[in-house]
Amino acid sequence: MPIEQGKLPLWFVVLSITVVIVLLSYAAVYFYQQQERNGSSQTEQAALAKQKIHLLKQDGVIKTNWLRTLNNKMKNVQGGVIWNGKQQQGIIHVQYLPKTIKQQYYRLWIYDLATQANKRVSGALFQHKGNGVDEHLITITPEVPVKQPYKFELVLLESNDRNQAKGRQDDNEHPLLFAQP
Repeated sequence: MPIEQGKLPLWFVVLSITVVIVLLSYAAVYFYQQQERNGSSQTEQAALAKQKIHLLKQDGVIKTNWLRTLNNKMKNVQGGVIWNGKQQQGIIHVQYLPKTIKQQYYRLWIYDLATQANKRVSGALFQHKGNGVDEHLITITPEVPVKQPYKFELVLLESNDRNQAKGRQDDNEHPLLFAQP
């Protein structure tokens, strides 16, 4: 069947419309998922902001800032640690923390005077995907009770698996920031 000049075959028009509809559907699903992730992250951060305010009002809370570092990637990082020993919980608050890539995690180590000097407690393990400018809050929940913390250390851990990273002590860690009460 010859094609008239300026007219497309019906099958081509139907196929083109179908492809456009499928592509628009995929784009809509992608943007919806991105919005859901951002929304849940904002809700979580709002809850942690309330927890931070609550912790700061408690008696006996340790509030310390990150010490200056010579590490160029960390020189602009601001924030610190808020720790409540009675409740055994705390908050890390950071700004300008570099994003982690897929196989990197930040870990907070807590050093406790009530334990052996070389024994440290993992307080948090997280990836940071934020924009760096806004304050980012992370919950501190130690593996074991911490009685007398004397140092908080943030390290960068490289691992292929988050579950494997949870149990690791010294494998491929890079010290980044310290805070002392």
